[in-house]
Amino acid sequence: MLDEVAEGLWVRATPHTMLGLHLGARMMIVRLLDGALLVHSPVKLEPALRRAVDALGAVAHITCPNAYHHVYAKPWIEAYPDAVVHGVPTLAKKRKDLRIDRLLTE
Repeated sequence: MLDEVAEGLWVRATPHTMLGLHLGARMMIVRLLDGALLVHSPVKLEPALRRAVDALGAVAHITCPNAYHHVYAKPWIEAYPDAVVHGVPTLAKKRKDLRIDRLLTE
């Protein structure tokens, strides 16, 4: 479900299609120094994936690093309402339905 690639760093790769192209998607989960988790570029949140993430610890941050890696963000935000959501300004304009708590800027 999650591949641990280093201590405190997990990856989940899944199929993803955009505009008819089979691109795939990849999410990273990082354990922060305080033990909390940061989810970077969330993929589809399926029940088995949620169980695997919950077994790692508490999700404290969800990051959508650009205007394209947001497709699956809303279910993560709903599943982890206490997490701080980070996104770029263009995403805040593009997806008014997403709660973005902190803007990622230069």
